[in-house]
Amino acid sequence: MLLDRLVGANLLTEPVPGWYALHDLLHAYAGDLAVETDDASSRAATTSRMLDHYLHTAHAADRLLYPARAPLPIGRAEAGVTLSPPTDQRAALAFLDTHRAILVAAVRHAAALGLDAHAARLGATVADYLDRLGHWPELVRVQTTAATAANRLGDLPAEAEAVRLLARAYHRMGRFDQALLHLRRALDLATRGGDLALLARTQHNLAMLWDAQGQPSQALHHVGRALELYRRAGDQRGQALALNGVGWCQTRLGDHAAALTACGQALVLLRTLDDRPGQADAWDSLGQIHHHLGHYEAAVEHYLHAVRLCRDLGHRYREADTLSRLAESHQAAGETDAAQGAWQRALVILTELEHSDAAHVRARLAAAAGQDLSAASADAT
Repeated sequence: MLLDRLVGANLLTEPVPGWYALHDLLHAYAGDLAVETDDASSRAATTSRMLDHYLHTAHAADRLLYPARAPLPIGRAEAGVTLSPPTDQRAALAFLDTHRAILVAAVRHAAALGLDAHAARLGATVADYLDRLGHWPELVRVQTTAATAANRLGDLPAEAEAVRLLARAYHRMGRFDQALLHLRRALDLATRGGDLALLARTQHNLAMLWDAQGQPSQALHHVGRALELYRRAGDQRGQALALNGVGWCQTRLGDHAAALTACGQALVLLRTLDDRPGQADAWDSLGQIHHHLGHYEAAVEHYLHAVRLCRDLGHRYREADTLSRLAESHQAAGETDAAQGAWQRALVILTELEHSDAAHVRARLAAAAGQDLSAASADAT
Protein backbone atom coordinates (compact mmCIF):
# COMPACT_ATOMS: atom_id res chain seq x y z
CA MET A 1 0.00 0.00 0.00
CA LEU A 2 1.36 3.43 -0.97
CA LEU A 3 0.57 5.01 2.41
CA ASP A 4 2.48 2.25 4.22
CA ARG A 5 5.50 2.92 2.00
CA LEU A 6 5.33 6.63 2.85
CA VAL A 7 5.18 5.78 6.57
CA GLY A 8 8.17 3.47 6.11
CA ALA A 9 10.06 6.29 4.43
CA ASN A 10 9.27 8.61 7.39
CA LEU A 11 7.29 10.94 5.16
CA LEU A 12 4.06 10.21 7.00
CA THR A 13 3.15 9.11 10.52
CA GLU A 14 0.20 6.94 11.52
CA PRO A 15 -0.75 8.09 15.06
CA VAL A 16 -3.74 5.71 15.09
CA PRO A 17 -4.60 2.98 12.59
CA GLY A 18 -6.10 4.45 9.43
CA TRP A 19 -5.20 8.10 10.20
CA TYR A 20 -2.09 9.66 8.67
CA ALA A 21 -0.22 12.92 9.24
CA LEU A 22 2.67 14.70 7.55
CA HIS A 23 5.89 15.34 9.42
CA ASP A 24 6.33 19.00 10.39
CA LEU A 25 8.91 19.92 7.71
CA LEU A 26 6.95 18.15 4.98
CA HIS A 27 3.78 19.82 6.21
CA ALA A 28 5.42 23.27 5.92
CA TYR A 29 6.75 22.41 2.45
CA ALA A 30 3.31 21.23 1.31
CA GLY A 31 1.82 24.53 2.50
CA ASP A 32 4.39 26.54 0.58
CA LEU A 33 3.84 24.40 -2.53
CA ALA A 34 0.07 24.90 -2.35
CA VAL A 35 0.52 28.68 -2.33
CA GLU A 36 2.87 28.47 -5.34
CA THR A 37 0.86 26.05 -7.48
CA ASP A 38 -2.83 26.54 -6.54
CA ASP A 39 -4.91 29.68 -6.94
CA ALA A 40 -6.80 31.19 -4.01
CA SER A 41 -10.18 29.75 -5.03
CA SER A 42 -8.75 26.23 -5.26
CA ARG A 43 -7.16 26.54 -1.83
CA ALA A 44 -10.39 27.90 -0.36
CA ALA A 45 -12.42 25.02 -1.82
CA THR A 46 -9.94 22.48 -0.47
CA THR A 47 -10.04 24.07 2.98
CA SER A 48 -13.84 24.07 2.96
CA ARG A 49 -13.91 20.35 2.10
CA MET A 50 -11.40 19.60 4.84
CA LEU A 51 -13.47 21.48 7.41
CA ASP A 52 -16.60 19.70 6.19
CA HIS A 53 -14.85 16.37 6.68
CA TYR A 54 -14.00 17.19 10.29
CA LEU A 55 -17.41 18.73 10.99
CA HIS A 56 -19.39 15.74 9.75
CA THR A 57 -17.08 13.15 11.28
CA ALA A 58 -17.10 14.90 14.66
CA HIS A 59 -20.89 15.26 14.46
CA ALA A 60 -21.23 11.52 13.77
CA ALA A 61 -19.07 10.84 16.84
CA ASP A 62 -21.16 13.22 18.93
CA ARG A 63 -24.39 11.48 17.80
CA LEU A 64 -23.01 8.11 18.94
CA LEU A 65 -22.09 9.53 22.35
CA TYR A 66 -25.38 11.44 22.78
CA PRO A 67 -27.98 9.49 20.75
CA ALA A 68 -30.97 10.84 22.72
CA ARG A 69 -30.14 14.47 22.01
CA ALA A 70 -31.54 16.28 18.98
CA PRO A 71 -28.96 16.40 16.15
CA LEU A 72 -27.26 19.69 15.43
CA PRO A 73 -28.29 21.50 12.20
CA ILE A 74 -25.04 21.10 10.27
CA GLY A 75 -26.46 20.65 6.76
CA ARG A 76 -25.15 18.23 4.12
CA ALA A 77 -21.50 17.61 3.34
CA GLU A 78 -20.16 19.28 0.20
CA ALA A 79 -19.71 17.25 -2.96
CA GLY A 80 -16.31 15.60 -3.00
CA VAL A 81 -15.98 15.35 0.80
CA THR A 82 -14.78 11.93 1.95
CA LEU A 83 -16.47 10.78 5.15
CA SER A 84 -15.37 7.96 7.43
CA PRO A 85 -17.65 8.23 10.45
CA PRO A 86 -17.04 6.10 13.57
CA THR A 87 -19.37 3.14 13.95
CA ASP A 88 -19.67 2.76 17.73
CA GLN A 89 -19.13 4.73 20.95
CA ARG A 90 -15.60 3.42 21.50
CA ALA A 91 -14.56 4.48 17.99
CA ALA A 92 -16.32 7.83 18.45
CA LEU A 93 -14.39 8.60 21.63
CA ALA A 94 -11.13 7.41 20.03
CA PHE A 95 -11.67 9.77 17.08
CA LEU A 96 -12.35 12.74 19.34
CA ASP A 97 -9.41 11.92 21.64
CA THR A 98 -7.01 11.60 18.71
CA HIS A 99 -8.23 14.67 16.83
CA ARG A 100 -9.03 17.01 19.71
CA ALA A 101 -6.21 19.46 18.97
CA ILE A 102 -7.07 19.43 15.24
CA LEU A 103 -10.78 20.05 15.87
CA VAL A 104 -10.06 22.94 18.24
CA ALA A 105 -7.59 24.45 15.75
CA ALA A 106 -10.11 23.94 12.92
CA VAL A 107 -12.64 26.21 14.67
CA ARG A 108 -10.06 28.99 14.93
CA HIS A 109 -8.79 28.38 11.37
CA ALA A 110 -12.31 28.49 9.90
CA ALA A 111 -13.09 31.77 11.65
CA ALA A 112 -9.78 33.31 10.54
CA LEU A 113 -10.61 32.47 6.91
CA GLY A 114 -14.13 33.87 7.18
CA LEU A 115 -15.75 30.41 7.02
CA ASP A 116 -18.02 31.38 9.89
CA ALA A 117 -20.66 28.68 9.38
CA HIS A 118 -18.00 25.99 9.79
CA ALA A 119 -16.57 27.74 12.88
CA ALA A 120 -19.96 28.05 14.61
CA ARG A 121 -21.14 24.52 13.78
CA LEU A 122 -17.87 22.82 14.61
CA GLY A 123 -17.70 24.74 17.90
CA ALA A 124 -21.15 23.44 18.87
CA THR A 125 -20.26 19.91 17.77
CA VAL A 126 -17.19 19.52 20.00
CA ALA A 127 -18.63 21.33 23.04
CA ASP A 128 -19.97 18.35 24.97
CA TYR A 129 -16.83 16.32 24.35
CA LEU A 130 -14.60 19.09 25.73
CA ASP A 131 -16.96 19.53 28.68
CA ARG A 132 -17.20 15.85 29.61
CA LEU A 133 -13.40 15.50 29.82
CA GLY A 134 -12.93 18.77 31.69
CA HIS A 135 -11.13 20.74 28.95
CA TRP A 136 -12.86 23.95 30.03
CA PRO A 137 -10.19 26.54 29.10
CA GLU A 138 -10.24 25.06 25.57
CA LEU A 139 -14.03 25.19 25.63
CA VAL A 140 -13.90 28.89 26.51
CA ARG A 141 -11.61 29.62 23.57
CA VAL A 142 -13.68 27.53 21.14
CA GLN A 143 -17.03 29.04 22.14
CA THR A 144 -15.67 32.59 22.14
CA THR A 145 -14.58 32.04 18.53
CA ALA A 146 -17.85 30.30 17.63
CA ALA A 147 -19.95 33.10 19.14
CA THR A 148 -18.04 35.75 17.18
CA ALA A 149 -18.45 33.74 13.97
CA ALA A 150 -22.20 33.28 14.53
CA ASN A 151 -22.55 36.99 15.25
CA ARG A 152 -20.92 37.84 11.92
CA LEU A 153 -23.37 35.46 10.23
CA GLY A 154 -26.31 37.10 11.97
CA ASP A 155 -27.34 33.62 13.19
CA LEU A 156 -29.07 34.39 16.51
CA PRO A 157 -29.70 30.74 17.59
CA ALA A 158 -26.09 29.73 16.84
CA GLU A 159 -24.73 32.76 18.69
CA ALA A 160 -27.04 32.11 21.66
CA GLU A 161 -25.93 28.48 21.84
CA ALA A 162 -22.24 29.41 21.70
CA VAL A 163 -22.69 32.02 24.45
CA ARG A 164 -24.65 29.48 26.55
CA LEU A 165 -21.87 26.92 26.15
CA LEU A 166 -19.31 29.57 27.02
CA ALA A 167 -21.25 30.27 30.22
CA ARG A 168 -21.28 26.56 31.05
CA ALA A 169 -17.50 26.44 30.77
CA TYR A 170 -17.14 29.43 33.10
CA HIS A 171 -19.54 27.73 35.54
CA ARG A 172 -17.41 24.57 35.55
CA MET A 173 -14.33 26.70 36.26
CA GLY A 174 -16.03 28.36 39.24
CA ARG A 175 -16.20 31.76 37.52
CA PHE A 176 -19.83 32.32 38.44
CA ASP A 177 -20.01 36.05 37.68
CA GLN A 178 -18.79 35.46 34.14
CA ALA A 179 -21.18 32.54 33.74
CA LEU A 180 -24.16 34.64 34.83
CA LEU A 181 -23.18 37.49 32.51
CA HIS A 182 -23.06 35.15 29.51
CA LEU A 183 -26.25 33.29 30.43
CA ARG A 184 -28.16 36.56 30.53
CA ARG A 185 -26.73 37.39 27.10
CA ALA A 186 -27.70 33.92 25.82
CA LEU A 187 -31.22 34.36 27.21
CA ASP A 188 -31.60 37.66 25.35
CA LEU A 189 -30.33 36.16 22.08
CA ALA A 190 -32.52 33.05 22.39
CA THR A 191 -35.56 35.21 23.15
CA ARG A 192 -34.93 37.35 20.07
CA GLY A 193 -34.40 34.20 18.00
CA GLY A 194 -37.63 32.62 19.27
CA ASP A 195 -36.03 29.20 19.91
CA LEU A 196 -38.03 27.56 22.75
CA ALA A 197 -35.67 24.62 23.25
CA LEU A 198 -32.67 26.95 23.43
CA LEU A 199 -34.51 29.19 25.89
CA ALA A 200 -35.24 26.10 27.98
CA ARG A 201 -31.59 24.99 27.98
CA THR A 202 -30.49 28.46 29.03
CA GLN A 203 -33.02 28.57 31.88
CA HIS A 204 -31.78 25.12 32.93
CA ASN A 205 -28.19 26.37 32.99
CA LEU A 206 -29.28 29.33 35.11
CA ALA A 207 -30.85 26.86 37.56
CA MET A 208 -27.62 24.90 37.84
CA LEU A 209 -25.63 28.08 38.31
CA TRP A 210 -27.83 29.30 41.18
CA ASP A 211 -27.75 25.85 42.77
CA ALA A 212 -23.95 25.85 42.67
CA GLN A 213 -24.03 29.11 44.63
CA GLY A 214 -26.27 27.68 47.35
CA GLN A 215 -29.52 29.26 46.10
CA PRO A 216 -31.92 26.29 45.63
CA SER A 217 -35.06 28.47 45.63
CA GLN A 218 -33.70 30.55 42.74
CA ALA A 219 -32.60 27.34 41.03
CA LEU A 220 -36.07 25.77 41.40
CA HIS A 221 -37.67 28.83 39.81
CA HIS A 222 -35.43 28.61 36.74
CA VAL A 223 -35.64 24.83 36.31
CA GLY A 224 -39.44 25.05 36.60
CA ARG A 225 -39.40 27.63 33.83
CA ALA A 226 -37.14 25.32 31.79
CA LEU A 227 -39.57 22.42 32.25
CA GLU A 228 -42.46 24.56 30.98
CA LEU A 229 -40.47 25.63 27.91
CA TYR A 230 -39.33 22.06 27.14
CA ARG A 231 -42.98 20.96 27.23
CA ARG A 232 -43.98 23.75 24.86
CA ALA A 233 -41.12 22.78 22.54
CA GLY A 234 -42.09 19.08 22.64
CA ASP A 235 -38.58 18.16 23.87
CA GLN A 236 -38.97 14.92 25.84
CA ARG A 237 -35.31 14.63 26.77
CA GLY A 238 -35.28 18.19 28.03
CA GLN A 239 -38.41 17.51 30.07
CA ALA A 240 -36.78 14.50 31.71
CA LEU A 241 -33.62 16.42 32.56
CA ALA A 242 -35.64 19.34 33.93
CA LEU A 243 -37.80 16.97 36.02
CA ASN A 244 -34.61 15.63 37.53
CA GLY A 245 -33.49 19.20 38.19
CA VAL A 246 -36.79 19.97 39.91
CA GLY A 247 -36.31 16.95 42.17
CA TRP A 248 -32.75 17.94 42.96
CA CYS A 249 -33.85 21.40 44.04
CA GLN A 250 -36.79 20.02 46.03
CA THR A 251 -34.56 17.76 48.11
CA ARG A 252 -32.17 20.66 48.71
CA LEU A 253 -35.17 22.54 50.09
CA GLY A 254 -36.26 19.60 52.29
CA ASP A 255 -39.20 18.33 50.23
CA HIS A 256 -37.82 14.79 49.82
CA ALA A 257 -41.12 13.04 49.00
CA ALA A 258 -41.82 15.34 46.05
CA ALA A 259 -38.18 15.00 44.99
CA LEU A 260 -38.40 11.19 44.90
CA THR A 261 -41.44 11.42 42.65
CA ALA A 262 -39.87 13.92 40.23
CA CYS A 263 -36.52 12.14 39.96
CA GLY A 264 -38.17 8.72 39.69
CA GLN A 265 -40.30 9.97 36.79
CA ALA A 266 -37.21 11.47 35.18
CA LEU A 267 -35.28 8.18 35.40
CA VAL A 268 -38.14 6.22 33.81
CA LEU A 269 -38.31 8.66 30.89
CA LEU A 270 -34.53 8.77 30.46
CA ARG A 271 -34.40 4.97 30.31
CA THR A 272 -37.13 5.00 27.67
CA LEU A 273 -35.06 7.49 25.67
CA ASP A 274 -31.85 5.46 26.27
CA ASP A 275 -30.17 8.64 27.54
CA ARG A 276 -27.27 7.29 29.60
CA PRO A 277 -25.78 10.67 30.62
CA GLY A 278 -29.21 11.75 31.82
CA GLN A 279 -29.66 8.48 33.69
CA ALA A 280 -26.37 9.10 35.50
CA ASP A 281 -27.70 12.46 36.67
CA ALA A 282 -30.98 10.91 37.84
CA TRP A 283 -29.24 8.12 39.79
CA ASP A 284 -27.06 10.77 41.42
CA SER A 285 -30.11 12.83 42.41
CA LEU A 286 -31.85 9.78 43.85
CA GLY A 287 -28.72 9.04 45.85
CA GLN A 288 -28.81 12.55 47.29
CA ILE A 289 -32.49 12.22 48.22
CA HIS A 290 -31.96 8.89 50.02
CA HIS A 291 -28.95 10.34 51.83
CA HIS A 292 -31.09 13.20 53.17
CA LEU A 293 -33.73 10.69 54.25
CA GLY A 294 -31.08 8.76 56.20
CA HIS A 295 -31.31 5.75 53.83
CA TYR A 296 -27.55 5.48 53.47
CA GLU A 297 -27.45 1.98 52.01
CA ALA A 298 -29.93 2.99 49.29
CA ALA A 299 -27.96 6.20 48.70
CA VAL A 300 -24.75 4.24 48.17
CA GLU A 301 -26.49 1.90 45.73
CA HIS A 302 -27.88 4.79 43.67
CA TYR A 303 -24.56 6.67 43.66
CA LEU A 304 -22.71 3.57 42.47
CA HIS A 305 -25.08 3.33 39.49
CA ALA A 306 -24.23 6.94 38.65
CA VAL A 307 -20.48 6.46 39.08
CA ARG A 308 -20.42 3.43 36.77
CA LEU A 309 -22.32 5.29 34.05
CA CYS A 310 -20.09 8.37 34.34
CA ARG A 311 -16.98 6.24 34.09
CA ASP A 312 -18.31 4.36 31.04
CA LEU A 313 -19.20 7.65 29.38
CA GLY A 314 -15.93 9.38 30.19
CA HIS A 315 -17.66 12.12 32.24
CA ARG A 316 -14.71 12.82 34.50
CA TYR A 317 -16.01 15.80 36.48
CA ARG A 318 -19.43 14.24 37.02
CA GLU A 319 -17.76 11.03 38.19
CA ALA A 320 -15.68 12.96 40.73
CA ASP A 321 -18.69 14.99 41.87
CA THR A 322 -20.75 11.84 42.49
CA LEU A 323 -17.81 10.09 44.16
CA SER A 324 -17.67 12.93 46.68
CA ARG A 325 -21.33 12.43 47.57
CA LEU A 326 -20.88 8.66 47.64
CA ALA A 327 -18.12 9.20 50.21
CA GLU A 328 -20.49 11.26 52.36
CA SER A 329 -23.03 8.41 52.42
CA HIS A 330 -20.34 5.85 53.24
CA GLN A 331 -19.13 8.12 56.04
CA ALA A 332 -22.65 8.59 57.42
CA ALA A 333 -23.12 4.80 57.41
CA GLY A 334 -19.89 4.35 59.41
CA GLU A 335 -18.01 2.86 56.43
CA THR A 336 -14.88 4.98 56.84
CA ASP A 337 -12.56 2.96 54.59
CA ALA A 338 -15.07 3.04 51.74
CA ALA A 339 -15.58 6.79 52.29
CA GLN A 340 -11.85 7.50 52.12
CA GLY A 341 -11.52 5.35 49.00
CA ALA A 342 -14.26 7.31 47.22
CA TRP A 343 -12.78 10.65 48.26
CA GLN A 344 -9.33 9.54 47.09
CA ARG A 345 -10.68 8.60 43.66
CA ALA A 346 -12.53 11.92 43.44
CA LEU A 347 -9.40 13.84 44.45
CA VAL A 348 -7.29 12.20 41.74
CA ILE A 349 -9.76 13.27 39.03
CA LEU A 350 -10.29 16.79 40.39
CA THR A 351 -6.54 17.34 40.76
CA GLU A 352 -5.96 16.27 37.16
CA LEU A 353 -8.74 18.66 36.06
CA GLU A 354 -7.24 21.43 38.23
CA HIS A 355 -10.73 21.96 39.65
CA SER A 356 -11.34 24.08 42.73
CA ASP A 357 -13.46 21.28 44.29
CA ALA A 358 -10.19 19.41 44.92
CA ALA A 359 -9.51 21.61 47.98
CA HIS A 360 -12.85 20.65 49.55
CA VAL A 361 -12.28 16.93 48.96
CA ARG A 362 -8.74 17.18 50.31
CA ALA A 363 -10.10 18.82 53.46
CA ARG A 364 -12.71 16.09 53.90
CA LEU A 365 -10.03 13.43 53.57
CA ALA A 366 -7.88 15.16 56.17
CA ALA A 367 -10.85 15.50 58.53
CA ALA A 368 -11.79 11.85 58.09
CA ALA A 369 -8.19 10.79 58.74
CA GLY A 370 -8.14 12.95 61.89
CA GLN A 371 -11.35 11.31 63.12
CA ASP A 372 -9.84 7.88 62.56
CA LEU A 373 -6.74 8.83 64.57
CA SER A 374 -8.88 10.19 67.42
CA ALA A 375 -10.97 7.01 67.44
CA ALA A 376 -7.87 4.81 67.46
CA SER A 377 -6.37 6.83 70.32
CA ALA A 378 -9.60 6.51 72.33
CA ASP A 379 -9.67 2.74 71.75
CA ALA A 380 -6.07 2.42 72.87
CA THR A 381 -6.81 4.40 76.01
